[in-house]
Amino acid sequence: MRYHARLAEPRTVPDADREFTVSFFLDTDSLAIFEPPKTNSGQLSGKFLAKTRLRNPEQERFFTADDFYAGAVINVNGHLFKLDAPDKRTAELLESKRKEEAAADAAEARAAAAPPVVAAPSGRVGAARR
Repeated sequence: MRYHARLAEPRTVPDADREFTVSFFLDTDSLAIFEPPKTNSGQLSGKFLAKTRLRNPEQERFFTADDFYAGAVINVNGHLFKLDAPDKRTAELLESKRKEEAAADAAEARAAAAPPVVAAPSGRVGAARR
């Protein structure tokens, strides 16, 4: 999963213009942050954080996929990053996951609304009468 991000609380004026790509790897629950090059910015670009598994200081646990969504603010080694829009592939993944969850919820609701099936005295199986 990849998100465009900015520093939520820039410490200097040039920090306000810095842009980052925050990547979360679902297979290893690892995080990496990359700063793309920006012409004439005076900032060094490249790896801000190499791929590593980090603890979420607010949650007292490792980061998980649930911590990453548009609008989230994540704390990485004292730097607060505000996640903006996901990239196209991440947006497609999140949309398909949302549809799967909605379908599962609908199937669960249909199962809960259906009358219970009980064995009739004759041994036949049928819907319970109310």
